[in-house]
Amino acid sequence: MTNRVREIATLMLIANITFKLGNELTRNVNDFRRSLRKYLNKLQKHEKKLYDQCVVESSRAWDEAYNSREKNLPNLSVASTIDSLNLLIEDVKWVKKVYTQKQFMLVYASIIGDKGDPLTVEIEQASKLFTNSLAKALGFKQPNQAKLKRLIYTIKQNAIIKKG
Repeated sequence: MTNRVREIATLMLIANITFKLGNELTRNVNDFRRSLRKYLNKLQKHEKKLYDQCVVESSRAWDEAYNSREKNLPNLSVASTIDSLNLLIEDVKWVKKVYTQKQFMLVYASIIGDKGDPLTVEIEQASKLFTNSLAKALGFKQPNQAKLKRLIYTIKQNAIIKKG
């Protein structure tokens, strides 16, 4: 599987997860979803073979990760899951044409802000384990600096959440 297929499959997963949030969302989230959908629709129209391959890969990865989950794990967090998926592709140049990291942080803050229940450590850990399974299924290599990268990213997100 090529890098581009992995990256597009990851975008598809993010799009599908945010789609499950429903229609009553903030403007930031709706704009984000619209930009993802616009890119994927354009890809489907102009590069059908690539699009179909990415659909197959994202579905396979989701099934593999979901079926490997332990039964007694807590529910997953949408925000944590898309956050971890975003970390896999945040440095990809062409993704910046679909959405910016600043836009993503606003979306993350909006999703966290709309949720009535607090994000617990258990739910966040379950989401990270699930996303690690997705990354492995898609063929991403786990970078050695993932913990440091996540810490810096979390600090930036918390700053945006406090402002917003």
